[in-house]
Amino acid sequence: MAGPRLYSEEEVTHQAYDIFLELAPDNLNEQDIADFNEHREELGFIEEGEPDEQWQEFVALEIEPELFVQVLV
Repeated sequence: MAGPRLYSEEEVTHQAYDIFLELAPDNLNEQDIADFNEHREELGFIEEGEPDEQWQEFVALEIEPELFVQVLV
């Protein structure tokens, strides 16, 4: 049974971006982080939408895509 999402797409996008910033130093080299910071405003690095098929690789349950948001940074 479908219900409303717990967060708006804007809230989820902000949360995803905060997580990205927190984990970036552990996963990207300094040059990649500098490039991201230099170009993020002009290129817009955040994209959101319904989850794609790859989600099933990351979660251990069957999801209802309309209840979730996939955010790519």
